[in-house]
Amino acid sequence: YISCIDAVITASASRQIESLGLSTLFHSFFFFFLLYKMSAPDDVASGSDVYILDKDRGWLAASLKSLTASEAVVKISSVPASLADAATFADTTDPVQVSSPSDFPGEERTVRLSDYAGGTLPLRNCDAEGNLVSVADMGDLAFLHEPAILYNLKARHAETIPYTRTGDIVIAVNPFKWIEGLYSESTKR
Repeated sequence: YISCIDAVITASASRQIESLGLSTLFHSFFFFFLLYKMSAPDDVASGSDVYILDKDRGWLAASLKSLTASEAVVKISSVPASLADAATFADTTDPVQVSSPSDFPGEERTVRLSDYAGGTLPLRNCDAEGNLVSVADMGDLAFLHEPAILYNLKARHAETIPYTRTGDIVIAVNPFKWIEGLYSESTKR
């Protein structure tokens, strides 16, 4: 699904730039910036907060223990309680088949870097204490990739904030409940 979203966002941004009549130079700069923003840095070091692929969970938060040219050893991180009950990002219709993220903390895994874009593990957006950072505009994320988008949306959903921006685009996640004051007169002003 993210690949489709990327294509729509890129096409939309391209049309907006062309409609503004901006130069080809700026147009090229914009897309190089998008590629830079979405690429992973080369300075992934031991202790870095990363995401790893998991066949049942989609993406798991982890901490890098060691790294070679072809593989990495990671330690699965605990998931904040606010995300633990529904932190699944895998494509499944049977939640009973999916284990809880609290089943994994402390588990070490060896992952093949060839399974990841650019042969690099995607970095997590964490503060100095290692806590997940969530933002209102995903353009403000230091690392912008599929797991960062999913975890940011999930964190905001857990905080009962259904709307998240990506530049001029608004992403709405259905809270499946009424949020008092969300559409009040004071909010509208």
